[in-house]
Amino acid sequence: NSGQNLQVGAHFVRDLTIMDGQMVTPGQEVEKTWLIKNTGKIPWPKGTRLVCIGGNWPVGDVSVLVEDVLPSMETPVSVTLKAPNEMGRQSARFQLQLANGRRFGHRYW
Repeated sequence: NSGQNLQVGAHFVRDLTIMDGQMVTPGQEVEKTWLIKNTGKIPWPKGTRLVCIGGNWPVGDVSVLVEDVLPSMETPVSVTLKAPNEMGRQSARFQLQLANGRRFGHRYW
């Protein structure tokens, strides 16, 4: 619902794994974890997911369920990714998304 859309919020706190610019071996499976804070007025509702929204790292249809995080609470959110086989600078961007498809909060990479 639209009232719910106005009350959700999320902010990046810090990277917990795979820091910006960190090198990984081509083809290596890695777990990327961010610490994210609920800055909204309500818990993240049922069906809230972290979804890939772009980048040049071909991660496919990656999404992770992240729900019931209370306001002001910080939570680690992780995705498992396989590094591309090609050498070079690669990144993928993620954002939280409600069950209705609306994205909110910071973007994470």
